Amino acid sequence: MALLNRTALLEYDVPGPVVIHERAILQHLSGDEYAVLTPDGDVYIEEMAVTNSDLRSFRLRPAPGVLPPGVLAAQVYGLPVFTPADMAGYRAEAQRVVAAELAARGGGAVIAQAAVPAVAGMAPVVGPNRVAGVLQWLAAETRGGYSFGDPVPGVAAAAAEHARSVHTLHDGVEIFVQCVDGGRVQDFLGTPALSDHRILAVKLNPVGTPERSLGDIAAACKEVPVKWSLPGPRTSKWCVTYLSIEALGFEAHHERMRTLCRLEPNSWGVQEHFQLSMTLRHALQIDQLDAFNLAFVEVMFRRLHTIEYAHSERAREAESKSVGGRLSLEEQQTFGGLVRHSATLMICPQLLDHVKLEIEKEVGLQKNMRKMREERENARKAGNKKKGEENP
Repeated sequence: MALLNRTALLEYDVPGPVVIHERAILQHLSGDEYAVLTPDGDVYIEEMAVTNSDLRSFRLRPAPGVLPPGVLAAQVYGLPVFTPADMAGYRAEAQRVVAAELAARGGGAVIAQAAVPAVAGMAPVVGPNRVAGVLQWLAAETRGGYSFGDPVPGVAAAAAEHARSVHTLHDGVEIFVQCVDGGRVQDFLGTPALSDHRILAVKLNPVGTPERSLGDIAAACKEVPVKWSLPGPRTSKWCVTYLSIEALGFEAHHERMRTLCRLEPNSWGVQEHFQLSMTLRHALQIDQLDAFNLAFVEVMFRRLHTIEYAHSERAREAESKSVGGRLSLEEQQTFGGLVRHSATLMICPQLLDHVKLEIEKEVGLQKNMRKMREERENARKAGNKKKGEENP
């Protein structure tokens, strides 16, 4: 089944000028036998191998719109531009032809294949070819039934890496395409993320699943002006940088916070801290969102700040009790420039300054209002006293 959904180029062993016949390989029968589609719209069983005695040569297109060495475009009797509906019908016909052939051979019915999106004008392609050195035309926009990154067959422009062209589809719709080397497909698919400050390009880990390290996130994210506004400084950049330097990850940081503050699993905010940490891990490291420019990420980091700050006094008290000698830990910190463990909790200094300033404003406002109430009360009492003296 290795040839399924590929495009074959057949040269029959017949006299006359060289004619290369194009075939879309639609369905596997057995061995090297497949149900193929001809340029005339016929579907039948044919042996797709160099061992086919009817053939002088057998080749495959290395990529959509690319001919193998030694094949001239003028020699190719190519597939026309079939519509997606036509291709769906040909695929159904190929399944019927294979089922009938199996029944005739006594092999029973064929197992239907999973549906593969049809590409107009040739056999469907599951996705771009990722073989280094193979050039292919990929859609550089979502248009005409193609999504960004889909292979686009039939592009007439000369294939050269990074070349761009406008290709006209069968229905007259024009689509912007780019020639991409198979070894750089992943970089090309990440291009849209460069113009959207909310997401990063998808990066795969060694086992092929999407995942970024916190160091990658800190390096890739860029803080830009945004329309949303929250009171106080933006802390997401500081938090991601902190977690990257800490090098523990979200889950291990949560456990470290619990240990420093000597908290039980049922203590206030502990389960919320864990769930928020895991949600942020999936959003940033798996979904690979840009952490610096999203309001919901900022709000979730603020909540983590709140929980860690609420328990930071427990960490300071526990640390102070464990220090002996004539000097307190605070004095040792001042004299020696030590860094206390409790000071390494994820609490952004800029946010603390903002909170302090806002609290001072609130305290000052309440103090002034209290003075005004006292002044009014004193004035009222003084007025009543004077009135009593005038009317003995």
